[in-house]
Amino acid sequence: MNISLNPTYYCNFRCNFCYLTEKQLGSRELLSIDVLHKRLVEIEQYQSIDHVDLYGGEPMLLPDNYIQELKYCLTLHGVKQVNVNTNLSGINKSLLYP
Repeated sequence: MNISLNPTYYCNFRCNFCYLTEKQLGSRELLSIDVLHKRLVEIEQYQSIDHVDLYGGEPMLLPDNYIQELKYCLTLHGVKQVNVNTNLSGINKSLLYP
């Protein structure tokens, strides 16, 4: 199964075509890793998760410690592939490399 994961709405751009509001784009709130783990467990009751599309906001702005926890959580759930949807305003090596 492929799932889409949006850990934050925060973004450094304000594109006029964006579907998110100014308030959402400015929020630095993060999806709790514990909540994510619980949702993945629920999904896995029905089907295994092979692939995750990571989007937001801008995923490259996620804090390094959060990225490490996110990667660990996805690994625990057997996720084999993660695609990152980014505006490429920056490169976060923690997100791109193991």
